[in-house]
Amino acid sequence: SGVNLLPTLFVTRTSEIRSKVIWTLWNTVKAIPQNELSSYWHSIKDIWKWRINEFSLTMFPQEFQGEMEEFSYLPLLAPENEDLTSLRPLMLPLISFSGDFRVWVNLEKFLAKRVEDSPEKVIKFYRLMHEDAPMSEFGYRSYGEESDRILFTTVRGEKTREDALKIMDIIYRRGIERYKDTYLEYT
Repeated sequence: SGVNLLPTLFVTRTSEIRSKVIWTLWNTVKAIPQNELSSYWHSIKDIWKWRINEFSLTMFPQEFQGEMEEFSYLPLLAPENEDLTSLRPLMLPLISFSGDFRVWVNLEKFLAKRVEDSPEKVIKFYRLMHEDAPMSEFGYRSYGEESDRILFTTVRGEKTREDALKIMDIIYRRGIERYKDTYLEYT
């Protein structure tokens, strides 16, 4: 009889082992040539959906911290036909874990890659990150190239400006003046 070992492995092992399995999945996906990735992507998303569903049913979300940290790398490897609309249900739960620097940075890198194609969707998601994410494990966020690309692109658009300015205001209220001049220019 064909037994699916992956669910058995996840039920019988520690959270540390489960996160290592997802790390292995991520590294395997990373090695797949981009032109072959689409043939595997559906299965990869199925595993991701399954773990998100398990997370949503648990009374102990911290048990999924390691897995979600590793899953946060997958959007960066997604085929180009995967956009923020199709990945949003899988990425939204990651916001709960974005107090972890890696999760925050991975989400930010993905959004920066996609901001030119979908500025409205990107800035809405980025605003959710700023409003709903737990505070960083270091007590602050490091803003750089990715945040600049997201915010400078969206503040120039009429449909995206309000959300970009709101994020800049949130950042400023946290004591970071990086976007102060841009905020003042557009308000």
